[in-house]
Amino acid sequence: MDEKLLRPNRQYRWGKILLASATVGALCWWSGVTAILPRIFAERAIRTHNLDEAEQWIRFALRVSHDSADDYFVLARIQRKQGNPESFNESLQRAVKLGLNSRFADNERLLAQAQSGQLDAILSRLDRLLISGEADGQEVLEAYVNGCLAAARLVQAEALIIAWADSFPEDGQPDYYRGRLRRFYGRNSKAAEAFSSVLAREPKHYPAAYLLGQILMEENRPEEALEQFRLASNMVFSAAPRIAFAKSLRSLGRVDQARVVLEEVVKVSPDDTLKSFHRVGDRFEGTPAQLELGNLELAVGNSEQAVKWLDIAVAACPGDLSARHARGIALRGAGRSAEASSELQAVKSARLALREVDQLADLVDKDPTLVDERVRIGELYITHESKKTGEYWLKSALARNPAHQRAHELLTELYLDLSKTEAGYAQLAERHQGQSERSAATADSSQAKNSEP
Repeated sequence: MDEKLLRPNRQYRWGKILLASATVGALCWWSGVTAILPRIFAERAIRTHNLDEAEQWIRFALRVSHDSADDYFVLARIQRKQGNPESFNESLQRAVKLGLNSRFADNERLLAQAQSGQLDAILSRLDRLLISGEADGQEVLEAYVNGCLAAARLVQAEALIIAWADSFPEDGQPDYYRGRLRRFYGRNSKAAEAFSSVLAREPKHYPAAYLLGQILMEENRPEEALEQFRLASNMVFSAAPRIAFAKSLRSLGRVDQARVVLEEVVKVSPDDTLKSFHRVGDRFEGTPAQLELGNLELAVGNSEQAVKWLDIAVAACPGDLSARHARGIALRGAGRSAEASSELQAVKSARLALREVDQLADLVDKDPTLVDERVRIGELYITHESKKTGEYWLKSALARNPAHQRAHELLTELYLDLSKTEAGYAQLAERHQGQSERSAATADSSQAKNSEP
């Protein structure tokens, strides 16, 4: 048969196939079928605490299908766990508009409030969620533990971690938080065991790898630490592990390689650097990449370059006494003796003022119920060294006396100052100011009542 006569029939068949494929594709898109598999992968990544991977999968689900309440709910949960409140609220509102059950939305908002440390008004609701089984128990426990850590309720956090591990023995996350608590108490060998246990179950648990690397560095094991920081550097926001990776390289004498890494990290935006430190459970103050680059140049005798980077670090965090001391040494090496003397004297004066902290800390160690002493420690740290450390001590005071007026006053001042660069602190400042005013009014009322004849 003539090939020319067959060609139209073949074209017709291919046209039917293409039309059928397009129809099936459109139906899958409209019904949301195309999003099911990536959503499952996203939820699985959440379970293994790989939030970067989870976010990639759920955003893929949103690209290959029409908007759905389920996808936006999963995205909101990821954003909540990442500590991104604005995006969380936007995604959750979008999920509600698309038909998400209002009870699910309310529960997720409750978890967001819990993990921020605003626990006092919602403790009974959290307990009911755990008992009723209405919400995912692991999600509730994680938000609850995070909130206790944020509010310096360490004893309560430890009790919850034990219950979490008993209830969900297959979950590695309780060991991660157990490691963080042990590290805070200075029990590094036990903390390392906990982080190693997490990684044995979840090899891509980047925060556990990062914190294990920090312990190895403190134990002068930079070669082993290097591998943990290399693993953690696979995170999307990787500034924190890359800075730590560079420190390990410098400890091993590989200065040029460390410099190359740091010169890349200093280009990362402050916001992305903040996200990175937050996601590995580490504190963030100032400009850590610039500080490490300054220390590196100082260590190899490049005083002029060291001053350049340490100027930036000290300007960003004037209370960092180690940075200011390094800057003083660098200034001296650069021949700027008068400036060096002034800086080193300021550091000496601040350290003398902080001697009071040692005395107060001894008292608190003997009697953990002390509150005024905790507030004073917080005030000294905020004034002379670390705002983050000061914030912790003030929160630990409020965990024991939620109405302590001076603690609320100091936190109001701190958060107002921080709100100049991070808008999210404005709401915290307003909340503590309101509590300070209520505490003052209560004190005045009590005083007036006591003065009555």
